[in-house]
Amino acid sequence: MKITVIDKRCGDGKSQGMVEYIKKRATNTTFGEKFLYITPYLEQCHSLAGTKPIEEGVDDSPKYDKNGVIYEDTEYNLGCIRMKHPNQRNTEGTKQESLRLLMQNREHIISTHKLFLDMKLDTLENADKYTLVIDESLEVFDKCDILTPKQANKLLRLNILEKQSDGITLCFNRDNFGKHVNLLDGEDAIKDTHYEELAVLCDNKQLLLVNGNILVWEFSAEILKKFKKVFILTYLFEGREMSVYLKKHNIEYEVIKGKNGGKDIAHLVEVLDDAKLNSVGDGAFALSVSKTRRLVGKKGLESKPPSRCEYDTDEQYEKALKRHRRYEANKELKMLSAEETNDILRRNLHTVMNNRWKAKADDRFFTCLESNKSFIAGKNYRNNWLSFNIKATNLYRTKHHVAFLMNVFMQPSIKQVCDSANFEVDADLVALSHLIQFIFRSALRCNEPIKVYIPSERMRNLFLDYLDGKYD
Repeated sequence: MKITVIDKRCGDGKSQGMVEYIKKRATNTTFGEKFLYITPYLEQCHSLAGTKPIEEGVDDSPKYDKNGVIYEDTEYNLGCIRMKHPNQRNTEGTKQESLRLLMQNREHIISTHKLFLDMKLDTLENADKYTLVIDESLEVFDKCDILTPKQANKLLRLNILEKQSDGITLCFNRDNFGKHVNLLDGEDAIKDTHYEELAVLCDNKQLLLVNGNILVWEFSAEILKKFKKVFILTYLFEGREMSVYLKKHNIEYEVIKGKNGGKDIAHLVEVLDDAKLNSVGDGAFALSVSKTRRLVGKKGLESKPPSRCEYDTDEQYEKALKRHRRYEANKELKMLSAEETNDILRRNLHTVMNNRWKAKADDRFFTCLESNKSFIAGKNYRNNWLSFNIKATNLYRTKHHVAFLMNVFMQPSIKQVCDSANFEVDADLVALSHLIQFIFRSALRCNEPIKVYIPSERMRNLFLDYLDGKYD
């Protein structure tokens, strides 16, 4: 298996270049390649496949007539090779089963990140005949709630769960599990129990326990290894979790970089330079999640003290206890500070968009912490909010006014996974990659001038460095 990363700036034609490559390879009998194309959203699946949904948001299945699915073939899509969408019309009633059958029949397939991340190893028939195209990096780590850390540590003490040589990946010992239950001869101890999903995750090396107190799900590296070739289309790949993931699993990859960088678009971007409006973001950690999360009501203030049984060592337990005591001492102050900060952001957003830029409702968008969006947006901007990690969509390319009201850091649990794997993560590059993806949803991707408000001192300086060519 060979992995090639096409690392080009947003709007520089990564997807279109891949469309042309696929057309050439799929329609030429000399190559005869089969392709599985993975994109973040269903709208892109239809756009690339040359299909349209029956009713967007209600029934996203492709439109069809008496001859089958309707394809509109253009030079910008893959309509000519009739890519198939997984559906639920099968004996299992699942898209997973549909994907398995499509691969079994060696069809060209297009699907979403979500469905691909849910793939199981037994879905991968004929994977070695396929070229996998991943449009935008996958979110290969996520928090896992199949067990609490307390339950995981108990199963470790019973030797039902065991740690592999890396010290964080868990495996399930079926023999030891069987000793704790009454079994009939030859009976599978875990089948049809709530431990079955746990055991399967462990079998696929997808469950990690970090520092004894955080459970993390990891996409199975064995799935990637099954494919003939893999392409990843992205930008600033070394600032993505997937780059650490590939290193963690000793999977080699080649990076092909584009020629264009920040300097090439600097003349199109006006970054708001106003000391008063930017002062809310002064400081390295200002506007981070911990500084802006609103604690609403008693539930937001609840915090149970840690239990010794949840940790492997006394040292880990003592550290957790100290963190809890600090939280209890500071939570009222944090709540007050977050409320004040969000109130300033709310007022600043209106000042910038309405008074300074006079941006119309259909020509602007912004982001902030999702839990704060209703408060900050109010009634005037509630339809202008986008998630900070949105990517690979062209729906906002007509908008010229952008506000990024966050200071982005990697999730602590995922950073700890990376640290445990002894691969240092460039926190600034992680933050910058999210910021650039967000800003490039705008008219900038059409080479039109835009205005940007970035109150976070850290994020603003990173972006100005980018425009100055530091990351080219």
